[in-house]
Formats: sequence, structure tokens, C-alpha cells
Amino acid sequence: MHETFNPAAVLQDLVDEKEPRANVLMAVPTVYVKLMEEAEKQGLKKIDLGHMRMVVSGSGTKFR
Repeated sequence: MHETFNPAAVLQDLVDEKEPRANVLMAVPTVYVKLMEEAEKQGLKKIDLGHMRMVVSGSGTKFR
């Protein structure tokens, strides 16, 4: 877990092969876009996420 969102740190956790590995990611679409931008910035062409159990993207409306 991270206190604040840092795309480089989160991406590192996703691709790091050290145990324990992250295996669930739940985020809003903007987070996925930032992760893809970071991967491109780092020159990563492919990322093996075969270890992931669940990847969920969603958002909701704000109720008052």
C-alpha cells in the first residue's frame, strides 16, 4: 500500500518479482492511464501481469 499515488512506485510493485507480490489492483480509469503513461515513459513495451488474481476498473457517482 502507498500513502499517496506515485505511478512509478505502483508500477514497480506490479512488475517486481520479489515476494510478496501485488496480486490485486482496484482503481479508477485515470489510475490505469497514469500507469500506462509511466510504463511508456520507462520504455516498457510489455508487462507480465500473469501473477495478478484480479484487476478491476470502476468509478461511481457522488451521492449527497
